[in-house]
Amino acid sequence: MYIKSAHTELVVMATQYMTKQERTGTRYKHVVFVGDGSNDFCPALRLSEKDYICPRESYRLWKKIKKMESDPEIKGEHEIKAQVVNWSSGFDILDFLKSLN
Repeated sequence: MYIKSAHTELVVMATQYMTKQERTGTRYKHVVFVGDGSNDFCPALRLSEKDYICPRESYRLWKKIKKMESDPEIKGEHEIKAQVVNWSSGFDILDFLKSLN
């Protein structure tokens, strides 16, 4: 029996959606991915330099990114190209999104 994880399904669906949008002429300046769990790490690795990963401070994703940044062995294995924007409340995310315009 093979069971796919939910975050893998989400990444595939999002990628397919964005590809479809590009075919119809819709272009995105960047993607903003907000997460807090360790299962959000894999999607964060797929973001580009023009995108943003927003880990919730002191939660698993944030801790994993901090550990990766400080450990050269892990950093060599995984690379987050997106800009990291930390948050602790929804207001932080809202303020950041407003600053993008």
